[in-house]
Amino acid sequence: DIRVNKPLMLDNFTIHQSSYGISEHRNYDTARVEVRLKDVPETIPPVITLDMILGEEYTIPGFNDSLKVRLAEVHGNFKKAASISGEENPAVRIDVMTFEQKRWSIYAFKNFPGLNMPMHDDLRVVFALLDISVSGSEKGEEGAYYTVLGVVRDRGIPAIVAGAICMMLGLFLSFYVWPRRVWVLEENGTIHIGGTAKRAQELFRVFVKKTVKS
Repeated sequence: DIRVNKPLMLDNFTIHQSSYGISEHRNYDTARVEVRLKDVPETIPPVITLDMILGEEYTIPGFNDSLKVRLAEVHGNFKKAASISGEENPAVRIDVMTFEQKRWSIYAFKNFPGLNMPMHDDLRVVFALLDISVSGSEKGEEGAYYTVLGVVRDRGIPAIVAGAICMMLGLFLSFYVWPRRVWVLEENGTIHIGGTAKRAQELFRVFVKKTVKS
């Protein structure tokens, strides 16, 4: 078991829980989409209403089988165009193909029925997203819990202790041990004594005097 503040120690590795949460939304993969002719009043029925499955292609009637659409993406909450009210903003991306070749990619939004992004002047239809859902056994699930694990390699207690000892020794040498030099010169029966120290010059002077007297 790996719990908060209770990691798993395994072969010089520490495995701990770094975060957890709930996934924001389900894995939507179906959508109901209306296909309408552009610049036609809403009182006119749509060309077709499609129950689309992610990745599947559908033919739009009235275009001699030359116009097809494919559900490319399904978003439970499209962050790039969030709703002003703060609620979730379902969206889909639809690839539009002519003669089996993709020509346009359109985003349609449930909260903005008249909005398609981008609006292509040469595309004669528009799309209205009615709803999105999850197919299969996952239908109705509201998301799943997830956890994020962190893995740290344990270098070993002896190495940590040795490093701490070296650090303390270095601090001691830095604060309590400093380089000192003493010169002795004999000239014509006279002895000259001199020295230098980087700090605590007064203490060093006392040390030199005691050395000379002894």
